[in-house]
Amino acid sequence: MATNTKESQTNAKQHGVTGALHAVQKDARPLQAFFTKFSNDWSTTLAAALAYNLLMAIFPIALAILAILGLVVGSLSQAEYSKLQVQILHTLPVSTPPGTVNSITKQLTNSSSILVIIAVVLALFNGSRLFILMEGIFGIIYHVRHRTVIKQNLMAFGMLILFILLIPIMAFASALPAVVLSILPKNTLLAFLGGILGVFIASYILFQAIYMVVPNQHISFRNSWLGALVAAIAMDIYLTLFPLYVHFVGNGPAASLGAGILLLIFFYYFAVILLLGAQVNAFFAEGVRATPVDLVTLVHITTSHLPKTEEDKEQQAAASHKDAPIGTTATKTHVDDSVANSDLKAYSAITNAAAPDPNRQEQQAPVAPAQDRHETKEEHKTKKDRPKQTTSRLWTTLEALAGTSLAFVVELVRMRRRKLQ
Repeated sequence: MATNTKESQTNAKQHGVTGALHAVQKDARPLQAFFTKFSNDWSTTLAAALAYNLLMAIFPIALAILAILGLVVGSLSQAEYSKLQVQILHTLPVSTPPGTVNSITKQLTNSSSILVIIAVVLALFNGSRLFILMEGIFGIIYHVRHRTVIKQNLMAFGMLILFILLIPIMAFASALPAVVLSILPKNTLLAFLGGILGVFIASYILFQAIYMVVPNQHISFRNSWLGALVAAIAMDIYLTLFPLYVHFVGNGPAASLGAGILLLIFFYYFAVILLLGAQVNAFFAEGVRATPVDLVTLVHITTSHLPKTEEDKEQQAAASHKDAPIGTTATKTHVDDSVANSDLKAYSAITNAAAPDPNRQEQQAPVAPAQDRHETKEEHKTKKDRPKQTTSRLWTTLEALAGTSLAFVVELVRMRRRKLQ
């Protein structure tokens, strides 16, 4: 009797341990699937391309700031001009000669118009290319097509303008906690926490705008706030730790590499955080799961195993797969899930997902002729009206951009005339 009791207790403990292991495995599966998607989408590799584009876009923005500074310097009186020179000289190293500052400010005054034109053109082009690349990466993450050329560029220019408008809001949001805490009694901890809160608010605004506008898919606030929150928290931690990295690494052998390398490193991890938030939104909010394989293997399977004709296969397939059988279903190559080859398993998953369901077609087949004709007329009417709406929106957007550009040029000419007078 005692033996049976001990055996039942042992079995209960074993069942309890097994149940706990199953629960842990069940909880770990979503995270494992998420990191599989993060890896299959080449997120870290594409973050490097995004970081380089960020680096290329930052210099035109700096050039635009210099151009605006040139316009400001040109409109100053002699007393204000001298005061600005003194302030700039105080912010520079002691060894900087005053003649250098005088030469720079005069050059800005003389060449401000040329700098404005160059800065605006470069900022619009490089800044818009950044958001076009970002849209392509988000297309991989969300499994959607990219926009057409016109819509893509309109989105990129609109996002660039939105980004420019968000900069003052982000600066105000980041400075607000520090301003509020400055009114209170001096407290180092409160000042530190206020700075962290300000960076968090500014980062959240930026990420939220990007996640809702850039992807070629309607994404609501409900399906984008979580990724923006994760990215903002990660960005806050990153901005707190990065100065330590610069202090310990930037003063060592890496100091000879220059500030450009440190800036590229900063942009790389910023891009990783940006794509991490997008992956969180796609996986947990939109329900987009991982591709069967990574991008390289996906291209290989598409070009070497999925072509429908021998001619397409001869042009697309790798040299080692020219003689492989072609087709659109896994049965033509005798592939099933029991095969050990991972490429063939992925091929089976892709072809089975893409193949039409005959049962669904049979269920949808019996449609009344009158209803079919009615739907055809409605679809024809919708397709007929759709180009007009698209063209109208396009012309409205182009007219708004042209009007803004014209107003900018007129205002610039007026400022130059006032300066000459």
